[in-house]
Amino acid sequence: MNTIEIGKYIRELRKRKGYTQSELGEKLSISFQTVSKWETGATLPDSSILLNLSERLDISVDKILLAGKTTGRNKGIKISKIVDGFNHLVQLKDCFGEHSQFYQGAIEGINQSMNMDIETHLRDEEHIEVLYTEVILQYIIEGYRIDVVEVESYVKSPKMIEIIINYIKKYN
Repeated sequence: MNTIEIGKYIRELRKRKGYTQSELGEKLSISFQTVSKWETGATLPDSSILLNLSERLDISVDKILLAGKTTGRNKGIKISKIVDGFNHLVQLKDCFGEHSQFYQGAIEGINQSMNMDIETHLRDEEHIEVLYTEVILQYIIEGYRIDVVEVESYVKSPKMIEIIINYIKKYN
Protein backbone atom coordinates (compact mmCIF):
# COMPACT_ATOMS: atom_id res chain seq x y z
CA MET A 1 0.00 0.00 0.00
CA ASN A 2 1.28 3.41 -0.93
CA THR A 3 0.16 5.70 1.90
CA ILE A 4 0.99 8.85 -0.06
CA GLU A 5 -1.16 7.79 -3.03
CA ILE A 6 -3.98 6.76 -0.69
CA GLY A 7 -3.73 10.14 1.03
CA LYS A 8 -3.90 12.01 -2.27
CA TYR A 9 -6.93 9.97 -3.24
CA ILE A 10 -8.70 10.69 0.05
CA ARG A 11 -7.98 14.40 -0.43
CA GLU A 12 -9.35 14.27 -3.99
CA LEU A 13 -12.52 12.51 -2.83
CA ARG A 14 -12.98 14.93 0.09
CA LYS A 15 -12.65 17.94 -2.19
CA ARG A 16 -15.03 16.41 -4.73
CA LYS A 17 -17.61 16.19 -1.95
CA GLY A 18 -16.92 19.81 -1.03
CA TYR A 19 -15.80 19.02 2.52
CA THR A 20 -13.04 20.78 4.39
CA GLN A 21 -10.76 18.62 6.51
CA SER A 22 -12.64 19.91 9.56
CA GLU A 23 -16.04 19.05 8.10
CA LEU A 24 -14.97 15.53 7.18
CA GLY A 25 -13.36 15.09 10.59
CA GLU A 26 -16.56 16.25 12.27
CA LYS A 27 -18.66 13.79 10.24
CA LEU A 28 -16.31 10.99 11.31
CA SER A 29 -15.95 12.19 14.93
CA ILE A 30 -12.20 12.72 14.54
CA SER A 31 -9.96 15.77 14.37
CA PHE A 32 -9.05 17.63 11.19
CA GLN A 33 -5.41 16.85 12.07
CA THR A 34 -6.15 13.14 11.64
CA VAL A 35 -7.65 13.82 8.21
CA SER A 36 -4.58 15.90 7.38
CA LYS A 37 -2.27 13.03 8.38
CA TRP A 38 -4.15 10.69 6.05
CA GLU A 39 -3.95 13.13 3.19
CA THR A 40 -0.20 13.63 3.56
CA GLY A 41 0.36 9.88 3.79
CA ALA A 42 1.71 10.08 7.33
CA THR A 43 -0.93 7.60 8.54
CA LEU A 44 -3.76 5.54 7.15
CA PRO A 45 -7.37 5.61 8.35
CA ASP A 46 -7.97 3.24 11.23
CA SER A 47 -9.91 0.13 10.29
CA SER A 48 -12.71 1.17 12.65
CA ILE A 49 -13.25 4.34 10.57
CA LEU A 50 -12.80 2.99 7.03
CA LEU A 51 -16.41 1.93 6.50
CA ASN A 52 -17.80 5.26 7.71
CA LEU A 53 -15.18 7.10 5.61
CA SER A 54 -16.15 5.12 2.51
CA GLU A 55 -19.84 5.91 3.11
CA ARG A 56 -19.11 9.64 3.54
CA LEU A 57 -17.03 9.71 0.36
CA ASP A 58 -19.40 7.42 -1.63
CA ILE A 59 -16.64 5.00 -2.55
CA SER A 60 -15.80 1.42 -1.56
CA VAL A 61 -13.19 0.64 1.08
CA ASP A 62 -11.11 -1.30 -1.44
CA LYS A 63 -11.06 1.71 -3.79
CA ILE A 64 -9.78 3.89 -0.90
CA LEU A 65 -7.06 1.39 0.05
CA LEU A 66 -6.04 0.98 -3.58
CA ALA A 67 -6.00 4.77 -4.13
CA GLY A 68 -8.79 4.54 -6.70
CA LYS A 69 -7.26 1.75 -8.71
CA THR A 70 -9.26 -1.34 -9.51
CA THR A 71 -8.56 -4.68 -7.90
CA GLY A 72 -7.56 -8.00 -9.38
CA ARG A 73 -11.20 -8.36 -10.35
CA ASN A 74 -10.35 -6.01 -13.19
CA LYS A 75 -10.81 -8.57 -15.90
CA GLY A 76 -12.48 -7.99 -19.18
CA ILE A 77 -16.00 -8.85 -20.18
CA LYS A 78 -17.06 -9.41 -23.74
CA ILE A 79 -20.16 -7.49 -24.76
CA SER A 80 -21.07 -10.47 -26.93
CA LYS A 81 -21.51 -12.49 -23.70
CA ILE A 82 -24.02 -9.92 -22.42
CA VAL A 83 -25.91 -10.08 -25.72
CA ASP A 84 -25.81 -13.90 -25.54
CA GLY A 85 -27.30 -13.73 -22.04
CA PHE A 86 -30.30 -11.79 -23.26
CA ASN A 87 -30.65 -14.09 -26.27
CA HIS A 88 -30.67 -17.10 -23.93
CA LEU A 89 -33.43 -15.47 -21.93
CA VAL A 90 -35.50 -15.21 -25.11
CA GLN A 91 -34.67 -18.86 -25.87
CA LEU A 92 -36.02 -19.94 -22.46
CA LYS A 93 -39.46 -19.09 -23.74
CA ASP A 94 -38.94 -21.32 -26.77
CA CYS A 95 -37.43 -24.16 -24.74
CA PHE A 96 -39.88 -24.29 -21.83
CA GLY A 97 -42.96 -22.64 -23.28
CA GLU A 98 -44.42 -19.22 -22.60
CA HIS A 99 -46.77 -20.51 -19.88
CA SER A 100 -44.37 -22.86 -18.09
CA GLN A 101 -43.75 -22.17 -14.41
CA PHE A 102 -40.02 -22.09 -15.03
CA TYR A 103 -40.21 -19.41 -17.70
CA GLN A 104 -42.87 -17.40 -15.88
CA GLY A 105 -40.84 -17.57 -12.64
CA ALA A 106 -37.73 -16.29 -14.39
CA ILE A 107 -39.61 -13.43 -16.04
CA GLU A 108 -41.51 -12.51 -12.86
CA GLY A 109 -38.26 -12.51 -10.89
CA ILE A 110 -36.58 -10.17 -13.35
CA ASN A 111 -39.62 -7.91 -13.59
CA GLN A 112 -39.94 -7.68 -9.84
CA SER A 113 -36.27 -7.08 -9.04
CA MET A 114 -35.76 -4.65 -11.93
CA ASN A 115 -39.23 -3.04 -11.71
CA MET A 116 -39.80 -3.47 -15.43
CA ASP A 117 -41.46 -5.60 -18.08
CA ILE A 118 -38.47 -7.51 -19.47
CA GLU A 119 -40.45 -9.10 -22.30
CA THR A 120 -41.45 -5.69 -23.67
CA HIS A 121 -37.84 -4.52 -23.46
CA LEU A 122 -36.54 -7.60 -25.24
CA ARG A 123 -38.85 -6.97 -28.22
CA ASP A 124 -37.75 -3.39 -28.84
CA GLU A 125 -34.37 -2.45 -30.38
CA GLU A 126 -33.99 0.77 -28.34
CA HIS A 127 -35.01 -0.91 -25.09
CA ILE A 128 -32.59 -3.78 -25.61
CA GLU A 129 -29.74 -1.27 -25.96
CA VAL A 130 -30.79 0.22 -22.62
CA LEU A 131 -30.66 -3.28 -21.10
CA TYR A 132 -27.20 -3.88 -22.57
CA THR A 133 -26.08 -0.52 -21.18
CA GLU A 134 -27.44 -1.32 -17.70
CA VAL A 135 -25.48 -4.58 -17.58
CA ILE A 136 -22.34 -2.94 -18.99
CA LEU A 137 -22.51 -0.20 -16.33
CA GLN A 138 -22.79 -2.80 -13.58
CA TYR A 139 -19.71 -4.57 -14.90
CA ILE A 140 -17.79 -1.28 -15.05
CA ILE A 141 -18.75 -0.47 -11.45
CA GLU A 142 -17.52 -3.92 -10.43
CA GLY A 143 -14.11 -3.19 -11.98
CA TYR A 144 -14.34 -5.01 -15.28
CA ARG A 145 -12.64 -3.67 -18.41
CA ILE A 146 -14.94 -2.90 -21.30
CA ASP A 147 -13.86 -2.55 -24.93
CA VAL A 148 -15.59 0.59 -26.24
CA VAL A 149 -15.13 -0.54 -29.85
CA GLU A 150 -17.01 -3.75 -29.06
CA VAL A 151 -19.68 -1.73 -27.23
CA GLU A 152 -20.20 0.37 -30.36
CA SER A 153 -20.83 -2.76 -32.41
CA TYR A 154 -23.85 -3.62 -30.21
CA VAL A 155 -24.98 -0.25 -28.83
CA LYS A 156 -25.80 2.30 -31.53
CA SER A 157 -27.29 5.06 -29.38
CA PRO A 158 -24.77 7.90 -28.99
CA LYS A 159 -26.36 8.77 -25.62
CA MET A 160 -25.89 5.22 -24.29
CA ILE A 161 -22.29 5.15 -25.55
CA GLU A 162 -21.61 8.51 -23.89
CA ILE A 163 -22.98 7.18 -20.57
CA ILE A 164 -20.78 4.08 -20.83
CA ILE A 165 -17.67 6.14 -21.60
CA ASN A 166 -18.40 8.43 -18.64
CA TYR A 167 -18.67 5.41 -16.35
CA ILE A 168 -15.39 4.02 -17.67
CA LYS A 169 -13.70 7.34 -16.88
CA LYS A 170 -15.23 7.43 -13.42
CA TYR A 171 -14.68 3.84 -12.33
CA ASN A 172 -11.55 2.67 -14.17
